[in-house]
Amino acid sequence: MKVYPPLYLMGRKINCWRCDAKTSVVGILAPAVDYPEEFKDPEYPDDEEEPLIFVSIDHIPATILSFIQALVPGYKLQDSRTAGHEYYGNSCRACGALIGDHYIHSEPGGAFFPTNAEEAQRIYLTEIPLLEADEISAELSIGRGGLILDNAQRVVRKLE
Repeated sequence: MKVYPPLYLMGRKINCWRCDAKTSVVGILAPAVDYPEEFKDPEYPDDEEEPLIFVSIDHIPATILSFIQALVPGYKLQDSRTAGHEYYGNSCRACGALIGDHYIHSEPGGAFFPTNAEEAQRIYLTEIPLLEADEISAELSIGRGGLILDNAQRVVRKLE
């Protein structure tokens, strides 16, 4: 899928499911995406205007990946037994466990599944330097991007 600037890195600190240590997790939110027709639902044409969240990312441009890994080194390509395939995911900084996308994106009240503005305010957004459109291969999550974009805390991070 083609993504256009701006592109955002979402961030939260959560407790690891395995060791209970505090660890940082990240995800990608994109307000502007050209995505295939099979993802579009004619019953919900307004979804095409909704900011999207990428999950189960299996390809990400090197420049975007470098930016993310400079902030969260444990974000890497990993094999998920639950998902049955490899994707870029978060790891616990203490024990190394994969903190799967399902855990942070698919459970109401989870790191990137806010159910209200107060929960969305616990998320940090950092703009990813993206000068032109680029390609990301992933599944999409629709329905919470606007809530996050409207309420998350903005953080400016510049890497040298």
